[in-house]
Amino acid sequence: AQGTTVVYSNPETLEDIVGSIDMIGTMLHKEEQATTLAAQIEADIAALNGDSQVRALMVYGAGNTFLAALPQSLPGAILHAAGGVNIAAEFEATENYPSYASLSPELIVAQNPQAIFLLTHSEPKAVQAAFEQQMNTNATWKNLDAVKNGQFYVLPADLFGNNPGTRIVESVEYMINALNEVK
Repeated sequence: AQGTTVVYSNPETLEDIVGSIDMIGTMLHKEEQATTLAAQIEADIAALNGDSQVRALMVYGAGNTFLAALPQSLPGAILHAAGGVNIAAEFEATENYPSYASLSPELIVAQNPQAIFLLTHSEPKAVQAAFEQQMNTNATWKNLDAVKNGQFYVLPADLFGNNPGTRIVESVEYMINALNEVK
């Protein structure tokens, strides 16, 4: 009613984040600054040496609901850019959240991740407690290399649970460091 233009951006890849920067730069008539920032982000990510090939499961938790992040999700893209291997790559996407899959204990056991990363959107302590309870009470989880070796990480929400935006380089660096701890 007030003539306000609303723009919705939901980047799912690193390229989408760069595209959002360019779009916002155009909207704000700051094209040159946006182009410079986008190019710097692309160069910084390209300069990172993430090549650990650690098999990882990225779990998105909200309340008592847990989903596996697929490669086409933003967390999956960050894992790939950091040199990790997403064990959920072949999992079937959910209907409501096509970038995520239901956790299938059978498929997870077959892929046997070396590391498990938990992403939370809100209430990280409560989500972590619920997920750890699930891991500790389900015999399936106890036999995974990641669990046996204590390679379970709760990722910072500002870099993974929400869209990190211009902090995407920090997200990739964080993931590289975490994967290198597993090696």
